[in-house]
Amino acid sequence: MKWMVLWTGFWFWQAADSVMHSLVYQYTVMFEPGNLPEFLLTNLFDSKVITHCDSTTQRDCPRQDWVKKAVSAKEWEERDAECRKEYRHNLLLLQRIRNNNNSTTAVLQRQRGCAVAADGTLSYFDQCGSNGQNFLIFNLKTMNWTASTPSALSTCSLWNQEESKYKYSSIFLQRECTHWLNIFISYTSKQLKNEAPQLFLFAKPVPGENKLSLRCQVTFTDPRETRVLLKHHGDRLTKWLRDTGVRPNADSSFQQRVSMDIHIHDRNGYLCEVHTSTLTTSLPWDGRVLGEAPVPSSAIMDILVVFFFIVLVSFAIFVLMKICLGVKGAIQDWILRRATKIIKEGFSVVNNVLISLNVGWSQGDTWEDWIVKEREREEREGTSQTYPEVYEVF
Repeated sequence: MKWMVLWTGFWFWQAADSVMHSLVYQYTVMFEPGNLPEFLLTNLFDSKVITHCDSTTQRDCPRQDWVKKAVSAKEWEERDAECRKEYRHNLLLLQRIRNNNNSTTAVLQRQRGCAVAADGTLSYFDQCGSNGQNFLIFNLKTMNWTASTPSALSTCSLWNQEESKYKYSSIFLQRECTHWLNIFISYTSKQLKNEAPQLFLFAKPVPGENKLSLRCQVTFTDPRETRVLLKHHGDRLTKWLRDTGVRPNADSSFQQRVSMDIHIHDRNGYLCEVHTSTLTTSLPWDGRVLGEAPVPSSAIMDILVVFFFIVLVSFAIFVLMKICLGVKGAIQDWILRRATKIIKEGFSVVNNVLISLNVGWSQGDTWEDWIVKEREREEREGTSQTYPEVYEVF
């Protein structure tokens, strides 16, 4: 089903800044000669679509997961019946407007609802549009309809003479709308208290400077009682802090980001802390920077192992060479073989560690292979170096 978007540009209810919650009913009836009339009713809670019914299904269908839980099975049956009732009622309204004005009105739109302010004050609104233009506005205080255009005068006069017409509007706004507004407020308030905020703490390089931009971004559901703090070694940071303030997301949640520039090597002791009405949670910064290759968790230990074996091999060679200077013949050969074995084992360990860090020579290379490759390289480059002969170890 294709629907024309006619809400933009006319009779949108402008909620005041003090409005905390609102429930809006939007109706659209379309009629084209030769086709069956089409109907759509959409409910919006706090400007987000939560349910809709149309002339095809004639059922009130949830559009948010939480609405399914907030409304009982019996209440869904009642809302389905209300959907069918509104379908017939609005078709009749469109036909009466066409007859009263002797017009070819093809589209009737209506928007009505209720809202509660921060101080608990309730407000109501009910407006109609015809063919994309303002048509009638209902004033709950005076219980009268007001024409927004000369073409609406005859319909306005007729509706004001019908007591059932304005009483029905009054009852709907003050009872039906307020009832469901309170249900949705109560359910979402409970959900907000039980839902923990999501924290993200990361850093990005500042182009052209020796600095990092440390950013704490938080996603939460209740903006009224949420505070986002950035701390360093337990102290709250306030100087040179940038704060985006609370911003709405498309899924009815909110986000806020605080950030500041720090020195590129100052990566310790930072954390993001969030306070709500029911809990306090924090996330320490792990020192990582977006765009930097992550360091393996075992890299430091691997490097220490490499350093240990290099020292061990060097010490062994030094001791054995000292011994070799004082002996001759078979004993010297035996010592050299043992020294070669130690060197090979040491380089094997170092090679395995370097391979794990992706900086060693290829995994199939041996000490002999490495010497051969180095000699080939030096021959190409015209350099030479003496390497110890490789003895077969018995």
